[in-house]
Amino acid sequence: MANYTLIGGDQKQYGPATEEQLRQWIRDGRVNPQSQVKAEGEAEWRPLSAFPEFADLFGGGTAGSTPSAAPSSQATRLKTRLKVLLCMEALFVICNAALVIFGDSLLPEQLRAYEASVANAPQTLMGLIVVVVGMVLIATALTATIGLFLTWRPSRALYLWTRIALVVLSPLNGPNVESGWADLFDGTATLVAGVIIGMLYYSQLRELYDKPTVKTT
Repeated sequence: MANYTLIGGDQKQYGPATEEQLRQWIRDGRVNPQSQVKAEGEAEWRPLSAFPEFADLFGGGTAGSTPSAAPSSQATRLKTRLKVLLCMEALFVICNAALVIFGDSLLPEQLRAYEASVANAPQTLMGLIVVVVGMVLIATALTATIGLFLTWRPSRALYLWTRIALVVLSPLNGPNVESGWADLFDGTATLVAGVIIGMLYYSQLRELYDKPTVKTT
């Protein structure tokens, strides 16, 4: 029975391992079809899915192709953290919105008067455009958040660009006054969104949202 050496997710080599050991690692989620493996006596590193003796563990495949990589156990664990962060972001956004709408009592009298004057000012065409675009972006951002929960692949790019657009659009809202608490929740929501984007693009979580590839032989 042949022995195998493989390159782990930390880019270190492990082995030699027997076929049964490697099968157990596959079942444990420590190895995926795209893990680089070299059989004893061979000089070439190949994806694990290229070894026919392990094809049964990956559900087989069509002729002339190898199956795409299955999400690693680490990616699955990170998805739970992602959901927690998405819930945190939503909570901060809701708190910020509530304070913006109902938090005038937290402002000094002079600032409340200023806010009332701004609200009663005639609506400009640019202001109307900003409001419409903002509503569309908010609806799209909500769709992206739900898509991330459901592991909808396009939702990753949708989430990134809607968050960028919302930040870019914010100066066009014109002068506004917020309480310190509203500003805190707004800034924290933006920070959490940045952490989420980092996880989606620079951690193993990206395996869940990358487009699967099929290699032909």
